[in-house]
Amino acid sequence: VENPDFVHRLMERIVKRVHIPLFKALHEKYPEIQSIGLADAFASPPMVNMDMISEFIYPYLKEEFEACAEMGMGMSDAGIWGFSALGEAEREGFCDFMKFAGGGSLRALDPDPEKLGPEYFREKADARQCGLSMGLSTSFLQSAEPEEVADRVKRYVLAGKNGKTLYLMCFNNIAPDTPIQNITAAVSAVRIYGKAGATGDEVLTVSPAVDFREFLKEKRQNNVEGYTFRWLERSSIRL
Repeated sequence: VENPDFVHRLMERIVKRVHIPLFKALHEKYPEIQSIGLADAFASPPMVNMDMISEFIYPYLKEEFEACAEMGMGMSDAGIWGFSALGEAEREGFCDFMKFAGGGSLRALDPDPEKLGPEYFREKADARQCGLSMGLSTSFLQSAEPEEVADRVKRYVLAGKNGKTLYLMCFNNIAPDTPIQNITAAVSAVRIYGKAGATGDEVLTVSPAVDFREFLKEKRQNNVEGYTFRWLERSSIRL
């Protein structure tokens, strides 16, 4: 706001003297790397608007994308929210920017799908003929009731898959103390309503909570996958 020239100098230094040389070094050391992903999404509305994105973010992100492309690597940016903080006039431009930043896919996390509706993002993805990903907030998955979690996942999955392009359900950063029931409800909803032909009439019953130690005991007795469970040697968990 007060010193845009400094921001440009800072961004040029980050891109030209840190990021791109780092990407090149990684590519030389690990040529099998196929894609670079950036995080976090600090430069998202309402902290920035479309004018700021156009001047201070897009040109430098584009330069990094092009540098990765020259090395045969893809790239995507982790900024995946901010739609609902913008007015309708700015949202179209932000959708285009987010498709670009998402490596050709439109991505949105709560509170945006919750506020604007999942159908909004399905329509925007279809209009741009690009993939779509939507997801819950960490705090909602952590604090809501299992039935509420299942219902929101159901809404997002049914709206997301009802389009012309691929849909992915995203769970962004599951907090350590998230109730197991909530995670189970979310995954169950994806499996039930994400099936081909599922209409939403299918019944989802939230399973009762399972004690983690009891789960481990049963898993070790029926270990068809052949897990070693060596991590238990360092864990505070005692079975």
